[in-house]
Amino acid sequence: MAKERKLYLREHRRLERETVSFTSILSESVGSKRGMGCQVTLHLGPSNSGKTYRAIETLKKSAMGVYLAPLRLLAWEIADKLNGQKFPCSLLTGEEKAILPGAPYLSSTVEMFNPSLPVDCIVLDESQMVADEQRGWAWMRVLALAQAKQIEIIASLDAEKLISKILSKLGYSFTVIKHLRLQPLTVASKPWSIDRPEEHTIFVAFSRAGVLSLKTYFEKRGWSVTAIYGNLPPEVKRKQAERFINGESKLCVATDAIGMGMNLPAAKVCFTSLTKFDGQSIRALTPAETRQIAGRAGRYKIKEFGQVGALTHEQLRNLKELLDTEPPHLEYARVSPELADIQNMSGPLEMRLTLWEKSNAVPAELRDVVLPSDLDHQKSLASLLKEEEVNRLGFDVVFTLIKAPASRETFPYWWACVQSVLAHRPFPLPSAMERGARSSVDSLLFSENVVEQCDIYLWLSHREELSRFGAEREKVLNYKWGLIEKIDQVLAAKGDHRQKCRRCGNSLPVIHQHTICDDCFRKARHRAFARPKYKKFRF
Repeated sequence: MAKERKLYLREHRRLERETVSFTSILSESVGSKRGMGCQVTLHLGPSNSGKTYRAIETLKKSAMGVYLAPLRLLAWEIADKLNGQKFPCSLLTGEEKAILPGAPYLSSTVEMFNPSLPVDCIVLDESQMVADEQRGWAWMRVLALAQAKQIEIIASLDAEKLISKILSKLGYSFTVIKHLRLQPLTVASKPWSIDRPEEHTIFVAFSRAGVLSLKTYFEKRGWSVTAIYGNLPPEVKRKQAERFINGESKLCVATDAIGMGMNLPAAKVCFTSLTKFDGQSIRALTPAETRQIAGRAGRYKIKEFGQVGALTHEQLRNLKELLDTEPPHLEYARVSPELADIQNMSGPLEMRLTLWEKSNAVPAELRDVVLPSDLDHQKSLASLLKEEEVNRLGFDVVFTLIKAPASRETFPYWWACVQSVLAHRPFPLPSAMERGARSSVDSLLFSENVVEQCDIYLWLSHREELSRFGAEREKVLNYKWGLIEKIDQVLAAKGDHRQKCRRCGNSLPVIHQHTICDDCFRKARHRAFARPKYKKFRF
């Protein structure tokens, strides 16, 4: 048993050290016969159409197979489901490795895909993500390097043309199966009210503050509420979802984080807004995003019907229009550089990444369907490193470090880990490990941030070239689970999480698009208009 595990981990580490240029491998794959003898099925359809179920059933019939998920949450769910059905399944994500001795199946996040692992069947879920500017490279890598007797590709309908072109160029013959939604989905005939919510309804807001504010609003009226938003650790999302599934909470308030990988028993989905902040500006939802979220209503074998609605007549009209609009076909997949691509360049690391983006390193045969990935995250981290520090660390180590899951809030902790590697010291423990989460919004946000730090520690410590710096991995993992329990308890308990005006500190209305109240906005506008446009000229 120990021998099998060591063999798997050694093979995975070998892949992590691979220095062959991916773009050169991709170029060799175009027009080759590598797809011969491989049975490829492209499952297309909307949410709740059974396409993932069909693919998993095929996986279960194989002697050895891998399920590749877009999210840790979904990888856990499939691993649990397979193990519960007596199909032994290991789990592998960037932060955890739970290899069951002799298990013929593996559930993994797509970034951890190992093409050297011999399998009979690969299931690649949410493959429309191949077009994602930052993460699409992982799906493209699977399509280009997968070696299996069967490949089950699951995607939304708008990905058909793009994935079909890629498969054809890579030499695959394939079958397309289009799945219809299993439960009818209707649009409400009139607006819904947050004052009269119905059980088993998901209310969709598009900010953490909006979710917590709406949760407080419902709880003050006697409802039990589940809260799910993007910044929550996946483990907490799972616990919150289980409360809704088990009937402990009657309502769910969530961001669009529910749009992928969460099967909730919702009869209705209510949009409180049809706009979202995408990191740069507030914009309208796309037809594809709207369909993905609306599809959470009426889950097959959980609810007999699905209905989607909104809070105003105008929102309802816009919602119908978005759902009636066919999403445009996806145009480009994405690829990212491997270590060999960057090593062959000269200059500071950030400049090399920029040059790779602009050099159009994609093979000429694929430039009509593939573009370079957006490397802003890696460049942000690389910009913090001096050339002398890069030389001391070694290019292979630095290339691993800049792929860590660090957000803007956790950059300082990531930087502290880099400094510890430079000084040949163990990684620092996540900040305030002796302090727990308290039942307030500030402490909730603090705890979420510390869980992110724990994930960085665990991710780095699982990389072979950095593992010696993460000797306290078990301690950090146990502390993380303690924090997760406390975050879940804070969200399960009733508390005042109303959004406050960032200027006057007063509570904002429950459905409010801005971070300041209307009074503060009017006062600021009055001061702006009262201020003279031109100063008087004085002699």
